[in-house]
Amino acid sequence: MVQTQETSRAVAPPRTADVSELGLLRSRYEAYCAQQAAALPALLPREGVRALYRDARATVARTVTDPLALLV
Repeated sequence: MVQTQETSRAVAPPRTADVSELGLLRSRYEAYCAQQAAALPALLPREGVRALYRDARATVARTVTDPLALLV
């Protein structure tokens, strides 16, 4: 077996994150998810967007004023 530099290097144990770091990571992740969800309808064919909107509308009991916001 040949050892390379990559396999012989010591790896430090992972450090635990504190609560404030986890909160920051969570907020960044949620912002990323919102951005990706907002971009999704532009990538889908019109029929696909309509089907997703119908499903989203069926899950809420209130009147929908902004269909795209409901879908996202």
